[in-house]
Amino acid sequence: MTAPLTPPPHPRDQSSHQAWQPPAAGAGQAHGTHGSHGPYGSHDTYGISGLYGQDGPGMKTEVREAAVVAVVVGVFGALLGVLWWWLAPSVPLVGDVVDESWVVYFKDSEGEQAVGVDGTFTLLALAFGLVSAVAVFVWRRRGGVPLVVGLA
Repeated sequence: MTAPLTPPPHPRDQSSHQAWQPPAAGAGQAHGTHGSHGPYGSHDTYGISGLYGQDGPGMKTEVREAAVVAVVVGVFGALLGVLWWWLAPSVPLVGDVVDESWVVYFKDSEGEQAVGVDGTFTLLALAFGLVSAVAVFVWRRRGGVPLVVGLA
């Protein structure tokens, strides 16, 4: 059995079998929103009037914040690389010249150092990604597409 997708009718509407009628002119406009005011409260059609007024923060502001986030994430990406180089295990390699070009092999082909390098990077990248996402969320809760692109 599946759950109904629409809310149940209001108790006072069950006794009346009248067809639905559009709201009176100006209904919902008393609060300065572009929505309607129904039995379940007011509904803001655009979803932004409670946050910014009518227009939002503006594209220039969002792009500026996204650029700041992108620069900060880039700096922390360089820090991630330095930490990875410092913390990851070293992988011993051997090389040989074959047909006038170098070929490099693992010294211990069954060693676990190569997996340790990948695992170190994965864990550091997850930690840095989590910290940067939480920091950006705390700083700018409203978000926006430019901010998400800057974070990525």
